[in-house]
Amino acid sequence: MVAPYGAVRVNLTVTEPDGTTTKLNSPGPQATRSALDALADTLLELAQRADWIVLAGSLPPGAPADWYADLVALLRGRTKVAVDTSDAPLQALVDRLDVAPPHVMKPNGEELASFIGGDAAALESDPRAAAAAARLLVDRGVEAVLATLGGHGAVLVTDEGAWHAIAPLTQVVSTVGAGDSSLFGYLLGDLHRADPAQRLALAVAYGSAAAGLPGTTMPRRTQVHPDNVVVHQLPHLIHRHSYSPAPPGPIATEEHQMPTTTVVVGSTVGLHARPAAIIAEAAAELDSEVLIGLPGALGVDAGSALMIMTLGAAHGDTVEISGDNEADVAAIAALVVKDLDAD
Repeated sequence: MVAPYGAVRVNLTVTEPDGTTTKLNSPGPQATRSALDALADTLLELAQRADWIVLAGSLPPGAPADWYADLVALLRGRTKVAVDTSDAPLQALVDRLDVAPPHVMKPNGEELASFIGGDAAALESDPRAAAAAARLLVDRGVEAVLATLGGHGAVLVTDEGAWHAIAPLTQVVSTVGAGDSSLFGYLLGDLHRADPAQRLALAVAYGSAAAGLPGTTMPRRTQVHPDNVVVHQLPHLIHRHSYSPAPPGPIATEEHQMPTTTVVVGSTVGLHARPAAIIAEAAAELDSEVLIGLPGALGVDAGSALMIMTLGAAHGDTVEISGDNEADVAAIAALVVKDLDAD
């Protein structure tokens, strides 16, 4: 164990009768390099006999934003690592996914939106959009993304597929610790070798049970009912490595055929965060709808940065731009071929 290096951090939570929660969190003492090194050494020692190491919460003052990312790189060869964080530590982790991805990430809608650039409320209310955002993390090496969506349940995305779980009807008393409980339920399912749908059901059951209890009360096994959680598999998400071809059908006559052009992605990072956002902003100002798609696949709305990123189109990949208005198609095509991340 690592002894505290200062005054214990105090967090106050005020819960109103309707379930509204206000958190008053003190920053805690300044983290010293020696304390961080001692904690890292302890985790490395525990990892030799642990099935999972969980890195969760914000970092104390003085800790570098990439400390979790550094720990993942050190730990992932010794045991499985799950991370649940936000803000700068989350962004630092995402920036290093190509080098050292954790085995599990557990963002909520707001945290997904923070690095995707989408709208948090829209992600939480649309499981398919949340799953598409989570797919971006899986495509970069994360084995499983458990995205909690508040009252809309949760989605789980892995290489095997994507699932959405609908939370059972719960009288919300306090949301404090609900996300932590969800992650616990997921990892418990993993330890019992449950399949993805069962792991997701356990996660949502634990999170819902925690939300129905006061303060930071942790749910007991008798209060958790995964059988009351409805889980269904989401349709396959189109992404770079696997996409569904358009269904066969009659060839459209010339007067009904949409103007289409094929271009090569010019941005060095591909159609990722900044290029996707620039294209989506331009498309949203057009008078007609424009679609972007991989060759032979159904296109996605060019006015949505999130949907553009689900294509997973990299620098040099070929994409098709189509729409009802030839000038609008040409305008978006002109952006796609540029290196929008160069400035």
